[in-house]
Amino acid sequence: MTDDKEINAYDYWKVLVKRKKIIVFLFLISITFTLIIGFFQTGGYIGEVVLHIMPGCTTAKQMECTTVKQVPGCTIAKPLECTTAKQVKDIMHNLNKDRLKIILPKAYSSVYHIKLTYLQNEQDKLKVFILAKSQDVISVALSELVEYIANLSQIRDTLEQNKDNYLRRTNDISFMLGKSELMMKYYNGILQKDNKNNVVIAINPVELYAYVTKLKNEKFELEFTLKQLKGVGFFTTLNILKNHIEVKIIYIAGFISVFIGVLLAFLLESIEKNKSNS
Repeated sequence: MTDDKEINAYDYWKVLVKRKKIIVFLFLISITFTLIIGFFQTGGYIGEVVLHIMPGCTTAKQMECTTVKQVPGCTIAKPLECTTAKQVKDIMHNLNKDRLKIILPKAYSSVYHIKLTYLQNEQDKLKVFILAKSQDVISVALSELVEYIANLSQIRDTLEQNKDNYLRRTNDISFMLGKSELMMKYYNGILQKDNKNNVVIAINPVELYAYVTKLKNEKFELEFTLKQLKGVGFFTTLNILKNHIEVKIIYIAGFISVFIGVLLAFLLESIEKNKSNS
């Protein structure tokens, strides 16, 4: 460039080379300081696990009532209401030390921090991170946390309501199966007598057999779901790792220190030029 006052790329490079000691010094100080802070603040262990909130609830079918020829004893059941992982997280949003004393009566003194997150595409999955002094403490803290969540009124009341709903439907099916079996015995008895009295049979045996099979399958599904229904389950096993400072934090600290060093280098160069010109 023709203008001597205008700084080109080579001039920038000369400034950086000239002030390289400042840049390197700030970089080393920043990395060392980050490692020291990380050493004292990241001790202990991190436990990670995914909890299943009300397992069996979100996958259960809505219960319906179907009758053939007005078979009595059928009650329309209400659909299940499921407490979501997001609702649990919102309830337990403020996990400070005082709150942890209530949730973790045995382990709170050795637990540094607990973090809860819910999976965006899985409304019944709650991810838990526990930072504690030892692996044993994490196991105890997790057990206490699961027990506390399972006893939340939102989960406990909903669970009892759903169980009662399923039990009533199971009893209805048992009643209808009994009635259907009587009808089948009556139908078979007529066939054995060759129906000499020309008794009119008002049921379709094929439909009746299909209906009974459907009821038995539904009852089996209901009984299976009842066994699965609970407040909190484990979707993954507990994974415990030694807590270390994250590498990305070191990268960020190094980048910021270099950036500040470059700015300081140009600032000192500018101050030096102004002094020489004056």
